Amino acid sequence: MAGGLAVAVLAPFGAAFIFAMPSSAGSGSEAALARHLRESGAVMYGAYWCPHCQEQKALFGDAARDVPYVECDPTG
Repeated sequence: MAGGLAVAVLAPFGAAFIFAMPSSAGSGSEAALARHLRESGAVMYGAYWCPHCQEQKALFGDAARDVPYVECDPTG
């Protein structure tokens, strides 16, 4: 329970970190963040139809495949 709460609280900070990165950071930064999130046990919960979830995945680019993801919509 505490782990899920930590992810819910820390996820916006991760998004803010991505938005704050200079555009020249390249895909290495996204990959490093995705790897760190995976290694720390973070999980992204989302729905395929949610525009906010799609936006978060898009911010990671190709590294999105390295972020543990749980689809919450039973039809997704």
